[in-house]
Amino acid sequence: MSGSRFAPPYFSSSFDPDDQQFGLGQDGMNIESRNSPGSRVEAVTLALREMILSGEIAAGARVPEVSLAERFGVSRTPVRLALQVLEAEGLVSSALNRGFTVRTITLSDVLSAFDVRGTLEGLACRLVAERGLDADAEAILQSCIAEGDEMIAAGVYDDVFAAKWAAMNELFHVTIMQAADSTALTAAHDLVCRNPLVGPSAMAFSKDRLGYGAAVVATIQAHHRSIFDAIRKREGTRAEALAREHMYDARRSTQNLMRKSHAFPNVPADAGAPDKAPAS
Repeated sequence: MSGSRFAPPYFSSSFDPDDQQFGLGQDGMNIESRNSPGSRVEAVTLALREMILSGEIAAGARVPEVSLAERFGVSRTPVRLALQVLEAEGLVSSALNRGFTVRTITLSDVLSAFDVRGTLEGLACRLVAERGLDADAEAILQSCIAEGDEMIAAGVYDDVFAAKWAAMNELFHVTIMQAADSTALTAAHDLVCRNPLVGPSAMAFSKDRLGYGAAVVATIQAHHRSIFDAIRKREGTRAEALAREHMYDARRSTQNLMRKSHAFPNVPADAGAPDKAPAS
């Protein structure tokens, strides 16, 4: 499946690399004990991404590959592969014979990525609406909306909810991108969604992060329903406008959080960041 390929990075308000989700658990199980190399790399990637965004590894600092491998109970190979993933996301940079260094990502970088994503997804929605949804894509989008309704009705906004909502949200957006059937559009979307604060699976619900709760997910759900309705009715201009508005809301929520909290110390809330998205 094309589209954003990284896992939802935030399931909890507190990161503990010794927690079983990321590394050593109370029973002594570590990342090395996972069944496949791929799962170990994914676990290390999740842990390192969180360490960088939380500021545990500061911007400008070299990533200590050897000590991290020891900490997670793995060889250097999963750590190196995880860092390559994070380099593609723009969180670290590498230099010959110098290893990896944490990059400084500004608020302007994040907001600009939201602007680009909004433009791309708006175009995708218009193309799909004008062309018409096939039965498979329509069924997937309908199931996403139904799942969202069920989750909201349950009214339990915990870590399990966050993970399930992030997966549903990503499926909704990626399905539309695939239905647009444009290689160039998909490639551009994949690139911008490498930013872990911008892609459709980058959902956070804890109070000290993006603070998503009942009101926010209800708004997201209403947006999804409206976008799906416009696409199904083949109203291309309306579908595009709704998709752009959907991204503008996500952009604004992220901007407000980063300016008012210290949730992401490695993403400075630079004063020069624009308050509004560029006019379309």
